Amino acid sequence: MRLLAWLIFLANWGGARAEPEEAQGPCAQEKGKGPPPTSILASLAPGLEAGKFWHIADLHLDPDYKVSKDPFQVCPSAGSQPVPDAGPWGDYLCDSPWALINSSIYAMKEIEPEPDFILWTGDDTPHVPDEKLGEAAVLEIVERLTKLIREVFPDTKVYAALGNHDFHPKNQFPAGSNNIYNQIAELWKPWLSNESIALFKKGAFYCEKLPGPSGAGRIVVLNTNLYYTSNALTADMADPGQQFQWLEDVLTDASKAGDMVYIVGHVPP
Repeated sequence: MRLLAWLIFLANWGGARAEPEEAQGPCAQEKGKGPPPTSILASLAPGLEAGKFWHIADLHLDPDYKVSKDPFQVCPSAGSQPVPDAGPWGDYLCDSPWALINSSIYAMKEIEPEPDFILWTGDDTPHVPDEKLGEAAVLEIVERLTKLIREVFPDTKVYAALGNHDFHPKNQFPAGSNNIYNQIAELWKPWLSNESIALFKKGAFYCEKLPGPSGAGRIVVLNTNLYYTSNALTADMADPGQQFQWLEDVLTDASKAGDMVYIVGHVPP
């Protein structure tokens, strides 16, 4: 028996920074734009305003989920296990049905309709063998979820990352350009700068400015799947996609500018 979990939560955010020098590098803030933000702890103190963001992760949509009298026909993500008590909102033996995800994203809108931004850190496809999914299915699922988030939060900045299940074959992320990177970059074009689109097509990583008048800094979205132990394509590479070198350049530039940097990804270091 297994228990699959997914995550949506609302969080406070903020950050302190020093007096900046002029920044020149990727996703650089313009010098002197807006007052410095409060620190994370200070932003949570009484009398001080805190920003808010939504974090979405591990949705694992199972597009073939259905309520069935046959416990072996409910969801491919259950594998060979019977699912005897499936309901319209899913079952703990299955990945997420569309009804559950759709309802949850709309509930986010009711709880906090105007977040500063949304983090979406991947793993969108079901836990099924590679031969039962395919590249087209991966792209279709990512597109479907992208359209839902844009429909519900049309004016909200989204920082999205790929999870290890968001590729075909799963986990096998290449260190260079490929069709999945290219197609998803186009799907996420409304959320990305031109520089970020080019970087994403190269290696599925990028850097963007954080929103708001405070000029809080930058957010770096890494493709940590390149370092995943299950990724045979990059096992012998010291710096797949030159992502570490790029990150060093971004952090050096941010340090000179006095910008704080949020670093996000899917697979933890």
